[in-house]
Amino acid sequence: MGQSSRVVGAGAGAEGAGARAYLAVAGGFEAPLYLGSRSTFILGKFGGQSGRVLRSGDVLHIGKYDPTSKTPELRSSAIPRYGHEWEIGVLYGPHGSPDFFTPADIEMFFATSWKIHYNSDRTGIRLIGPKPRWARKDGGEAGLQGSMTKVFATEAYQKASRWTQEMAGAEGLLQFDEPDAAADGWVEYHARHAPVTTIYGGTSEINRNNIAERHLGLPSSRR
Repeated sequence: MGQSSRVVGAGAGAEGAGARAYLAVAGGFEAPLYLGSRSTFILGKFGGQSGRVLRSGDVLHIGKYDPTSKTPELRSSAIPRYGHEWEIGVLYGPHGSPDFFTPADIEMFFATSWKIHYNSDRTGIRLIGPKPRWARKDGGEAGLQGSMTKVFATEAYQKASRWTQEMAGAEGLLQFDEPDAAADGWVEYHARHAPVTTIYGGTSEINRNNIAERHLGLPSSRR
């Protein structure tokens, strides 16, 4: 750990605490650029490997690299030591008391030793520990109406942007400042920007669960 080398094989069996690892290769993994990045945003379903998690049988292609380049290596003092218990800094966010959590909930949150749920990723960490009492029983009808508006507006925007780009043809793929770009590049911009709206005002998945549970009496979706 802390240095790069030619990868011969990778798998389980790493020493020390933790159950997650990052694999980087010289030249990087090939993937289309989206918003200037090749990373994957799973909730938005864009970027990386078709906007989803890797599946068995996926093939990742590696970019070009210079085999004669110098192999970088971190100083031993810069390599973190991972244990079974971490103490981290926490900033008080907008979803605290009194709207959501009671003062007792906040005290409990900061005083508890939490465990990390296996179903966690870069987007968010799920915690295992005591349940909060909550400051109110539910979000009320206003929360439901907001969820319905958010889901409808997001899906309408995505469909309209996609259909407009399809009708524009090849010109709909051209960006700003490119000759013959449909609507001076705005068609391509909206088609590229629309998937990001799934995270505005709360992800669409969360809002659908809110509608299902509070209005339709259905169970929420689980990954």
